[in-house]
Amino acid sequence: MAQPSKGDRKQIRVALDRPTKAQIICLARSLGLGASDYISDVMAFSVGMPEFVIRLRQEALLYARPPAAIEDAHLPDDGVMGPRFPDPVYTQIRRAAQLRGVPMAHYVAAVMAEHLGDQAIIAHEQEVLLTSA
Repeated sequence: MAQPSKGDRKQIRVALDRPTKAQIICLARSLGLGASDYISDVMAFSVGMPEFVIRLRQEALLYARPPAAIEDAHLPDDGVMGPRFPDPVYTQIRRAAQLRGVPMAHYVAAVMAEHLGDQAIIAHEQEVLLTSA
């Protein structure tokens, strides 16, 4: 069955470690969402565009933590994801990344890691760049 259009969106390919990707997938599924929709809403909230947070409730954005147990059978093969963002959110992500002097993919990965409460996946150099702006 066809789904309604979500409007014009742009993709950012993000590389995460396997456990982080699995946490995002499990958390999104526990909320009845796809991982791309989950990431899109978290990023919209993070760049100050709550009007583009369509699928998540506020408490999921502020207090969400991934499930403690992740079954190995459901772990992704790699950490590459391709979330799609509404054009205005994509533009804000691009601006935020440029202000910090990092690629958009690194910025998205850093925001998602912070949201999950797992700073360990951010390389030290990326963390310095993200906090220096």
